[in-house]
Amino acid sequence: GGGGETTDPIVALIEAVEAMQAEGALSAGRANALLVSLEHALARRDGGREDKALLQLKAFSLKLQAMVLGGDISEADASTLFGFYVSAVSSLG
Repeated sequence: GGGGETTDPIVALIEAVEAMQAEGALSAGRANALLVSLEHALARRDGGREDKALLQLKAFSLKLQAMVLGGDISEADASTLFGFYVSAVSSLG
């Protein structure tokens, strides 16, 4: 990549999850569970399968909702991730 490229919304979501793990806002296991779905979404999209990428993003959102309900992530952090999630979904059109 060169300079001035726009950040990929799925990559931005991955980076946000990794940052929360680094800060201790998410345990390694829970961050990993979210990252698995996001990395699959990225791979599917890059392979031209936007429908499959959307399913992976949906799985991410369901895992995130379960973590909120279980008290594994704060509402504020989850809200941040949901913001990135919405951008990623709209990028797949």
